[in-house]
Amino acid sequence: MSGAPARREVPLHPNESDRLESLRSYGLLDTPREQAYDDLVQLASALLDTPMAAVSLVDRDRQWFKASVGMDINETPRDEAFCAYVAASGEPLVVPDALADPRFRDFELVKGGLRSYAGVPLVGRDGLPLGALCVADTRPRRFGSRALKVQQVLADQVAARMELSRADLRAGLRSHDSVSVDMGAELRQALDRGEIRPFFQPVIDVRTGRASGMEALLRWVHPERGVIGPCDFLPAVEASGMIAPVGRHSAQQALRALRRCYDLGQAEPPFGVSINVSPVQLAEPGFAAAVLEEIHALDLPPEVVTVELTETGVATSVAAIHQELEDLRAGGVKVDIDDFGSGYSTLQRMLDLPLTGLKIDMGIIGRLPDDDRTARVVGWLIRAAHDIGLDVIAEGVETEAQLTFLRAHGCDRVQGHLFGRALPIESFFPAPLDRAG
Repeated sequence: MSGAPARREVPLHPNESDRLESLRSYGLLDTPREQAYDDLVQLASALLDTPMAAVSLVDRDRQWFKASVGMDINETPRDEAFCAYVAASGEPLVVPDALADPRFRDFELVKGGLRSYAGVPLVGRDGLPLGALCVADTRPRRFGSRALKVQQVLADQVAARMELSRADLRAGLRSHDSVSVDMGAELRQALDRGEIRPFFQPVIDVRTGRASGMEALLRWVHPERGVIGPCDFLPAVEASGMIAPVGRHSAQQALRALRRCYDLGQAEPPFGVSINVSPVQLAEPGFAAAVLEEIHALDLPPEVVTVELTETGVATSVAAIHQELEDLRAGGVKVDIDDFGSGYSTLQRMLDLPLTGLKIDMGIIGRLPDDDRTARVVGWLIRAAHDIGLDVIAEGVETEAQLTFLRAHGCDRVQGHLFGRALPIESFFPAPLDRAG
């Protein structure tokens, strides 16, 4: 008596249920194709000279292709998927000759002509592999370390796009529906009209008590709703894919505002400006060069400019942003990590990135000085940062008691409502900065 062929044993991740829950939180399965993903698989195919490439999401019983080149199918059973092995292990997989590998030689894709495969994991913000960015060829071949490195860079970009999709869900948007398109169009129009622009908050040198600089904080000056804070519109900026152009515009305007302060005699070096930069921007090659070019065009000393690496809904690896940060540092720009102590801003990032300073998250500062455990940790953090040559900035300082604590523990700079709210640059200096003393 013959029956259906026995199913192959499917490899599973050690935390498979969590992995599947994470995958579904992105809301990407069975959604229409999107140009951003199509472009990345086309690029993978071109750079590695393969006829096939795909973004594969590994579901419970199938792999589903969000984008693909050279394949006329949308999914395969999971037990027929090379990428299932990548999702199970969280490690790259290279198969030089599928016909010679007993795990894969009976796959339908192999019978159809696929002979070699290379895939790298797509890792979500939970640290769990959700699928793979893969390439395949119709001839046996070995994919070396260079090929895998190229794939990993592209996989980081895919993961960043996936995080934007998850931000869509949190913001009530979908990147593939008309709501997101409308929001993207509205944001683009607001940007073109100059409605999205930086306001500036003073940064105070704890030792002197005087402003040492200002931080550019994004605001949407809406013609009907008034001034909208970042918490109310940045999720939509991320969800609509506008974070890079909005960030570029904000950085340019902040640098020009500093030049204006110098030209009007309201400030002089070393008074500087801090610019918030998303990891999504830093993951784009050439970002550092563009910032340095603008600094030089405005005749600003690069050392008065600080790039603050911000927290966003996008998980971006250190490798994807490290070179741009190195280029900024080589050009004389300072690099701080923002919101330290929350989200991705961890001790490991502090050690792995070429930083000049760290900014302690306002949620932590808000517990000072009464919470003894927080006070001990902040005191230790300031000492540890100084020991490895980093400045420490505290944000969200609102009381004299917090300032007294931070001064006693050697914090370098502070900012918060105790010293002033963010204002348009026209109102930031009501009179020339006092240089006496």
